[in-house]
Amino acid sequence: MIYFLLRTGHLVEAVQHIQTPAILASFQTLEPSFPSYLKAYATSPNRTLPRHLLDRLHVEFNQRIRYYKADEDDPFKFALYKLLGRCDIQKRAMPAKVVATSEDYLWVQLVLAREDETVGERWGLGDVAKGVVKAGRMAWDRSGQRPEGYFLVLILVGEYERVRFLLIGLTIGCTLFTKPFTCRRDSFRRCVGMVWITTNFNILCSLRR
Repeated sequence: MIYFLLRTGHLVEAVQHIQTPAILASFQTLEPSFPSYLKAYATSPNRTLPRHLLDRLHVEFNQRIRYYKADEDDPFKFALYKLLGRCDIQKRAMPAKVVATSEDYLWVQLVLAREDETVGERWGLGDVAKGVVKAGRMAWDRSGQRPEGYFLVLILVGEYERVRFLLIGLTIGCTLFTKPFTCRRDSFRRCVGMVWITTNFNILCSLRR
């Protein structure tokens, strides 16, 4: 429950949930410090823990949680410790129950990314972008019919110039090869939408220079 509240951006609700007497009592038995970690994370403007809490979380993670076993351990507890403490950042793999879709994977990478990290290991938006580009379009558009999804992912990771060139190529392709009266209506509408996005995106890129 707590993980899914975090995953959907409901941090206040996650803190409120963990403070309910029954839930809090269960944590006091198993992970007495975790409610403090979650509250500090939720109230921090940059989603980081104070150094004394971060050090304590890392000790707990390394002693009891780091070596996750799929058939024995709680995958969501593993994920929560990884995300709140940015633990073992060079090993960002999550259990299959946590990362069930490509969207889940991208969300995890973005949560772990920090541009101004002064404590701990470095992993920024540029590193996430490299992974997205390396995976390629098919990782985000398996059917090959919805390129706009891949473009949105590239925008999220800051690959603006790459989006610009891909959109220009798609616009040219639609202009030269698409036959509006024979293609599927939804495909044609998406192509028209991409032409509109390209025009506005070119304006945005010119303003950023």
